[in-house]
Amino acid sequence: MKKLIEKIESHIENSSKGLPEDIFYFVGRLTPYINVDLLVKNDLGQTLLSWRDETLFNNKISSGWHIPGGIIRLRETIAERLHQVALNEMGGKLIYFSEKPLEVNKL
Repeated sequence: MKKLIEKIESHIENSSKGLPEDIFYFVGRLTPYINVDLLVKNDLGQTLLSWRDETLFNNKISSGWHIPGGIIRLRETIAERLHQVALNEMGGKLIYFSEKPLEVNKL
């Protein structure tokens, strides 16, 4: 088992920047991910969505409107991930946000 783990680890350059896709999905079958979503509302209470065009595992295309979000990476705080989501998916910076979860879902 130790040799198998070493072999897998040899394919990971920097886990804090993400895992290779096949390793990412393998880990997901064994452990839970912590995901954050960025819920942005205007003065009328409308929720902002962003458009995502992406190719998922097995080359499946997933395009559509979604609530921006992401999986917290190794040694990353909720605040850091929220700021990164705002930058990556909406091209902006957060001025105000709450680190207190609105909802916690367990599957």
